Amino acid sequence: MKRVSTDRLKALFKEVAGRAGLPKDFFVHSLRHTTAIMMAAKGASPIRIKTWLRHKRVSSSERYFEQVRFSDTGKKLEGIFGDIL
Repeated sequence: MKRVSTDRLKALFKEVAGRAGLPKDFFVHSLRHTTAIMMAAKGASPIRIKTWLRHKRVSSSERYFEQVRFSDTGKKLEGIFGDIL
């Protein structure tokens, strides 16, 4: 299997994100936050999200529960990833 450079991976992500209609300021790291918001919206506990994100404190993960109403970006990602989460 051929290795993919970080720069190439970022370029591919930007291309796919553009095709999906995501905002230009949406980065690979944004997926981490969006996934946590989607997990909270689907009923995951703060402890599960803390563990998944490898936070030291639950309070670091609780902020995602304040954002459970999806933005347009969250709705688009849910359409892309479906029931994976």
